[in-house]
Amino acid sequence: MLLAFHKPHGVLCQFTPDRPGQRTLAEFGFPPGVYPLGRLDLDSEGLRLLSDEPGLNHRWLDPAAA
Repeated sequence: MLLAFHKPHGVLCQFTPDRPGQRTLAEFGFPPGVYPLGRLDLDSEGLRLLSDEPGLNHRWLDPAAA
């Protein structure tokens, strides 16, 4: 599964907060088992791809995997 999501400004690009009260992807109701491909800073907004396919992040983002 591959999901496209527009990450809002102020949302951490992970499912668990680094500190209490921090907004994360967990509040958006994604299906279990998905994870973000790549990262966007907390202060950035934009397209996030999420997937449940193991290894996809590595294959897409690691130059050595090409």
